Amino acid sequence: MITFKVLGPFGVEVDGRPVDAGGRLARMVLVQLLLARGAVVPTERLVERLWPTRIPSSAQASLHAYIARLRRVLEPGRAPRSPAQLLVSAPYGYALTVRQDAVDAWVFEDRVAASSAAELPGWAAVEGLAAALAAWGGQPYAEFSDEPWTAGERARLEEVRRAARERLTAARLGCGQAAQALADAGALTREQPLHEEGWRLLALALWARNRQGDALAALRQARHLLGEELGVEPGPALLELEQALLHQGLDVLHRATGTPAATAVAVGGAGMDSPAVVVRGPAAVAGPGTPTVLSADRLLGREEELAGLAAAADRARAGRAQVVVVSGEAGIGKSSLLEALVRQLPGQGWLVGSGQCPETDGAPPGRAWFDMLPELARTASPGPDADELSPLLAPGTAGDSAQPEGSPARRFRLHRALLGWLRETAVRRPLAIVLDDLHRGDSESVELFLLCAEELRDVPLLLVGSYRTGEGDLTGALARLAARSPVRLALGGLSDGQAVELLRRGAADMSDHAAAALAERAGGNPFHLRESSLLLAGEGEQQALARVPQGVQDVLRRRLALLAPTVTAGLRLAAVAGREAPVALLVHAADSDADQLLDALDTGVTAGLLTEPRPGMVRFTHALVRDALESDLTRLRLARMHSRLGRSLIALGSDDVAATAHHLLRAAAVMTADAGPAVRYARLACEQAVRRYAPQNAEALLDAALGLLSDHPAAFADQDAALLRVMLLGQLVDCRIRSTAASARRGSGSGRCRRGGRPGRVRPAGATHGGTPGGSSPSRGCRDGWWWQRFRKGCSRSCPPVFGARLHATCSRLATCSTPPDGPVRRPFPRATRARPVLRSPRTLGVRRVRPAHPEGRTP
Repeated sequence: MITFKVLGPFGVEVDGRPVDAGGRLARMVLVQLLLARGAVVPTERLVERLWPTRIPSSAQASLHAYIARLRRVLEPGRAPRSPAQLLVSAPYGYALTVRQDAVDAWVFEDRVAASSAAELPGWAAVEGLAAALAAWGGQPYAEFSDEPWTAGERARLEEVRRAARERLTAARLGCGQAAQALADAGALTREQPLHEEGWRLLALALWARNRQGDALAALRQARHLLGEELGVEPGPALLELEQALLHQGLDVLHRATGTPAATAVAVGGAGMDSPAVVVRGPAAVAGPGTPTVLSADRLLGREEELAGLAAAADRARAGRAQVVVVSGEAGIGKSSLLEALVRQLPGQGWLVGSGQCPETDGAPPGRAWFDMLPELARTASPGPDADELSPLLAPGTAGDSAQPEGSPARRFRLHRALLGWLRETAVRRPLAIVLDDLHRGDSESVELFLLCAEELRDVPLLLVGSYRTGEGDLTGALARLAARSPVRLALGGLSDGQAVELLRRGAADMSDHAAAALAERAGGNPFHLRESSLLLAGEGEQQALARVPQGVQDVLRRRLALLAPTVTAGLRLAAVAGREAPVALLVHAADSDADQLLDALDTGVTAGLLTEPRPGMVRFTHALVRDALESDLTRLRLARMHSRLGRSLIALGSDDVAATAHHLLRAAAVMTADAGPAVRYARLACEQAVRRYAPQNAEALLDAALGLLSDHPAAFADQDAALLRVMLLGQLVDCRIRSTAASARRGSGSGRCRRGGRPGRVRPAGATHGGTPGGSSPSRGCRDGWWWQRFRKGCSRSCPPVFGARLHATCSRLATCSTPPDGPVRRPFPRATRARPVLRSPRTLGVRRVRPAHPEGRTP
């Protein structure tokens, strides 16, 4: 069992024995993961916090080493290469998955919560709270108190401890332990003199000890401190207690001490009435009511998320405030989901206020609330709190307060006024507050959201916020929200069927092939799908399949800009390698060391750009991500990467000749040194394609190889270029023969082969004029077709006899194989007949000899 000690000196124990977690930076990584409480911490955030002033070039490698060391320390018995169970890699970062009782601070919170239950007897509450406070080890995260990212959690834990001490004091007072309660309350007021609850408990303990004068003096001291330090009057609880002391309202003392009211001794005049005490609770609910219904309408694939929001709304309507957090990558549909919620709740009796955190550096603090609260105030007037709320309702106006703008006292009063107004509004009518894009929010906007979640727990309030995964710094905010047990909705991509439906909404006439290709390419991201459908509707299927939509490219470039340059370089190499690539190939082809590339791939996985479908393989989550990475490369850099990948495949002994030929052919167009290997592997890939019944693929490879022979003759100076050209042309015509024969077989009896202009001449169906591949002139027959012209250009009269014989024999075979079964018998070309003594074997031709059978049994 593993235990983390964060209260007092930081430490880690495994099976009861302390272990060394490493140096300060390694412990900082561990603390950040603990603060996230099982949530994923983005890698870039870890790096920024480890090196806040200047990020070194080896940051990713160092972080990887810290993670590896921590995994060894936390799981000493884990077998090599087996997946980690505690410190796990996840999209966009790392997460620490430990039990709730593994961290002493979490155990402290659970014990305090269990001992604070309203139905618990007083003596049990005293015992539980005393035991929990006795286990408090010291200042939380004391070793890292100088790190600003621990401030929120440290303040929260201190607040939990302070609340536990106050509850223990109140419980002791209720159990008749007035003397101990007096000592506890005195310590609270000395340590935190601006907290009113400590003064209230002190005055009550003094009153219970029959020291009414001292109790009144304590309340006056509290009034003086609050006025001097904060400029505020005491709150309702202190005012009520002061009035009770002045007028002998013993019912207040009886409620605090648990003394039955029947045993009280009446003091004062006969007509004296105790002051009325207004206790605000949950809004009255007249029966179960109609359940909230949120329809998807035109929102695809979000039925489950809408059902979760509707269930949270029903619980909130019953008087238990609910917090919902929606997360996901850019374009996944968070805003659309919130818009559906905001659109449908008002018709079901809800008062809704919605705002969005702007992506503007110069926006004033609290901007997300400026757009929401004035509209809300038109429906639910803030009443006497309007002046205090003027910074939010009417920014830029000056109030009548004596405190200057921006003072802590004014901010405190603003927060109290806002919470009071929202509480009053929610009591009268269920209230929903929706804030979009919290990852872009300023600290004040996020703080107001958190205050509503923490303070407004017993009113019909639905609090919904969304944020983009992997952006912004919401670690502290999410840690504070964890205490409220929010409903977490992590949005994923649409299914294939839903993606195709969304595409057809923008371009109804797209083909099934284009719809399936674009759906797979976008990875189910609705924004990517909409942009792709718009591109297709405007520029056609060919452009939509070949290009990355500009809007998608802008979003992806922003995500990539958050990564280190070395990471981006590694991802670009993976993009050039293909949608899926072996890690060994990328390591060999990288122009950096292996560790740097592995760190880049690891960062890509944690950032959600790559996945690991199988051991030793990486795959881009969206094909659009790969396309965007590749499209930003210059032609020269792209060719260099293709060259490194092709030569690495050769060096690794790969049998994937098609991939090798692809990379080398793409590289050779710019890098002449790769032309020779490119032609060699193009021929091998051609033979493989023919064996796999794909002659069309083989033709494309041979066309590219012949283009290299023409464009880069210097690259073949050490070879017999004429021989190589004829061999390539022979393979090309053989592929044409196979394509023609296949076409004839598929179209037998349906006119797929049509006769040419001269008797006995045929051409493949679909052939075109003008010398295009597969075409021939209708007036001159197949001998003057594209393949014949190609041969005549490729082979001059100076070729050796065997090459000329091969040329004419192959042409003869093509014409013979083109003859339909019911056509006239054709004789071989005369030059081919004269060349038969030279051509003794099929190998001389470079292709298989074909001897088609004649219907009458004769051999042509």
